[in-house]
Amino acid sequence: MPKNVYFKFDTVMKPDKIDIEDLIDSDLDAKDYFSSYLINNSDSTFIIGTQDHSLIIIQEALDENKEWTPIEHWIYSRCGNSYMEPLKLKSGKCVSIPIRKYKGDFKTKLRLKVLIRKEVFYSGLFEGSIYKSQFNKRDEKHKYPLGYNYFDYLNDKYPFHDSFLDQFFKE
Repeated sequence: MPKNVYFKFDTVMKPDKIDIEDLIDSDLDAKDYFSSYLINNSDSTFIIGTQDHSLIIIQEALDENKEWTPIEHWIYSRCGNSYMEPLKLKSGKCVSIPIRKYKGDFKTKLRLKVLIRKEVFYSGLFEGSIYKSQFNKRDEKHKYPLGYNYFDYLNDKYPFHDSFLDQFFKE
């Protein structure tokens, strides 16, 4: 992420509500989330690609061996319409992004892993607690109406052909 674009966390404050465009029958409850803010203190507009109105982002936690390990996964959409609206964050502005707050018996440090224009970036750290079972990676396929897609931990470049994605992530 550019030097002057960063996340700030308020793990106590809960979002007023979770409002995701085009999401029907949402089971998201604001009490299960905390507030984070993506802040742009640079001198230009920061553009970040989204999928279905969400940043491509997962959480990682420090495990017992002090290694960063994903506790969430991402499932990419195969629909080109999912990537039509990037987030355009103007200079001096911020956007509130709800982050799932886990509750478990293992206290640890967490961070966000964000995919921006085919590069992975990490947020600053925040405190939290999870269950150790969340360190178990899921390797199975995810079934959805158009077929199957694999769980991804944002370790490699996009699983799609670069030329397809480039049209959505131009500045």
